[in-house]
Amino acid sequence: MKVVAALTTTPPPGPLREESCDIETALLFLRMNKNSSIDNYTDPLAKYGGIYVDTDEYFLRPGDELRNSNCTMGKAHDRSIGSALIYAEKGALFIEKWIDSYNNYDPSKWGDNSVLMAEKLAQKFPDLIHVFEHHCAFYPHGLVLYNQNYKWSHSYGLHIYKTGHIPELQKINFETVRNINNTIGAVFRYILFGSKELCSS
Repeated sequence: MKVVAALTTTPPPGPLREESCDIETALLFLRMNKNSSIDNYTDPLAKYGGIYVDTDEYFLRPGDELRNSNCTMGKAHDRSIGSALIYAEKGALFIEKWIDSYNNYDPSKWGDNSVLMAEKLAQKFPDLIHVFEHHCAFYPHGLVLYNQNYKWSHSYGLHIYKTGHIPELQKINFETVRNINNTIGAVFRYILFGSKELCSS
């Protein structure tokens, strides 16, 4: 890892703060504000390569093989290309074309560039991206996460669709997670305790 880039309006908390970075890497803090534009914006994924991940996407197993292409993304359950997890090499042409699309950005239609454009570009330039077709690789349907126990052992990651499930997620803590009988509970137990099984005590 060479650079950690945080695209936020405030500095990252804890050990990733610029003044107390205790990991062996440089921290690139990008302060996004109303003066940012496509003309003065440098995308860290295009400049350095690496992995972009949403804060509500969780890694479940190593995905080193996903880095064998210039750019790798996965289909979501609605068959669009999900933008919560992106693997890209430095200077990946797909990422550069995606950024160029923001020259025609319409703030009233933010999803056109941030979500729908990836699908359009993949259809137009299929040689520039590797797309995982099965949505379960990264984006199992939200209903199987909160309403049932989904077999996720073959998934690389899990997008928990935080925005639409804030009330459920706010109830989860180190105690309640032990007995939450759905996919989210199993995944969080696996991350926290190393086992997805319900806790007996």
